[in-house]
Formats: sequence, structure tokens, C-alpha cells
Amino acid sequence: MPEPFVITCPECGKSFKGKPEFAGKRVKCPACAKPFQVPAAKAPVATPVQTPAEEPAKNRFDDEDDDPNPYGVTTLDIAPRCPNCAQLMESKEAFICKYCGYNTLTRELGKTIVTVSHSTGERIKHLLPGILAFTFIILQTMFMIYYCVVVPVIAAPNSWLSYFNAESLRLWSVAFGLFNIWPIGYFVFKRFVLQPSPPEKIIE
Repeated sequence: MPEPFVITCPECGKSFKGKPEFAGKRVKCPACAKPFQVPAAKAPVATPVQTPAEEPAKNRFDDEDDDPNPYGVTTLDIAPRCPNCAQLMESKEAFICKYCGYNTLTRELGKTIVTVSHSTGERIKHLLPGILAFTFIILQTMFMIYYCVVVPVIAAPNSWLSYFNAESLRLWSVAFGLFNIWPIGYFVFKRFVLQPSPPEKIIE
């Protein structure tokens, strides 16, 4: 579409549209009514047409780089999921799946076992070694107290107790007694506190 022919008055500076035939002729300004000569129209400058440069051939392996989201991912879900059944874990700290029982720490599936309760006799039999060990500790303690406190008082100079009335013997007897009490006391602690019940009886 050709551009409109615009005429500008040199006196008042008003611009108005006119016909291309007015070029080089005298016309009267419609604004200030003063005549002036319309300058000749300038020949239009041809604008060179730029041909688009050919794009280099794309490698078919680079197509994924052109698409910012080639897989259509709209939201990123980073909630912890079970590696076995892909269900959501109960919380970030949970390590056992409530759906399939998979343990993420041991990497094993949970197993269902059937157990049988123990009888009173079985419980007493389980605690009997601990009772005997505790009795030995009490007797050992009573012996050390008797030997270190009572014997020096009742031992006569010429009696058979005088052969055992020595500070070195009392020292070694106390050391030997404490050496025995320590592991036996630990066994009593395990049996009465850590393992008060016998192992579970599992039905295959």
C-alpha cells in the first residue's frame, strides 16, 4: 500500500494530507490561508530484501535441548517413597513402609510371625540362673564383710583364725571377691532388667 502524501506548511508548520499531483505546485494552507509551493516528492528508497540465513542442520540427538520441558513435568514431588512399592512413607523419619512392610535400613521385607506365650514354669526356669547369681553376690559380700570386720575382733592369738588374720589376705580376698562380683552382677542385670522374659517361641 503506497504511503499517504503529506504536505507541511512552511509558515505555520501545520501538516495535512494531499494528492501526489500537488507536488511542485502552489497551494493555499487551509490553516493560515497563505500560499506556498509544495516541494517535489522524493523518490522512494528501495529497501533491500534480506533473505533469512539458512540454519545449520540440527543433530537429532540435540532435539531434547531445544525443549525446556521435554518430559512434560509440571510439579516436582520430593516426598519420600518406599523403594519397594513406591508408596508414600508416613514421614521423613519413617524407615518402615506401612503398606508393604519394607525396612529401608535393613533392606528387608517385614515378616509376620506367630508366637506362643510362656508358662509360669518357663519364666521361673529362665530367671533361676539370675536368682542363683544374685544369691552368690549376697553371700560373697557377707563373707567379705565378716572376714574384714568380724574376724580381726574375734580371732584369738593362738586359734586357727589367727592364721587368716592378716591384712594382706584380707586385701586379696576383697580384690578376688570384687573381681567375681563384677561379671556376675552384670549377668544378673541382663537377666532381670534387659531380658526378664525367655525368648519368644515362634510357630513355623
